[in-house]
Amino acid sequence: ETQEQLDRFLAATQSLVSAGTRVRHVSNTPATIRGVGTELDFVRVGGLLYGQPPDDSEEGEAAFAAQEWQPALSWTARPTLVKFLAQGRTVGYGGTYRVPDGGQTIATFNVGFA
Repeated sequence: ETQEQLDRFLAATQSLVSAGTRVRHVSNTPATIRGVGTELDFVRVGGLLYGQPPDDSEEGEAAFAAQEWQPALSWTARPTLVKFLAQGRTVGYGGTYRVPDGGQTIATFNVGFA
C-alpha cells in the first residue's frame, strides 16, 4: 500500500517536475527509517532528530533498532499536577486515552523548549 501511494504521488507530480518544480518530499520519520521516498529531495524526520522511535509497534521498534539509531536526549522533570480521574474520562490530544475501570491517577509534567 505504501509503495502504491508513493508511485501515485510520483506520477501525479511528474508534470510539476517537468515544469521546473525542484522540491518534492513525502518521507516522515517512519517512512525515512523504512527507506520509503527517501530518494526525493527532503525528508521530515521530526522526533527522529532526538532519537525517538516512530511508534510503539514491534515493526517500528525493529526498524529503529536495525539502523542503530540511539536516543539523543532524556527528560528529567517533576510533576506539576497529580490528580485522580474517574473511569471513562479522556486524556491527551483529541482525548485519545480513556481512563480504565476503577479510575486512575495521572500526572502532568512541565517540559519543552522555548
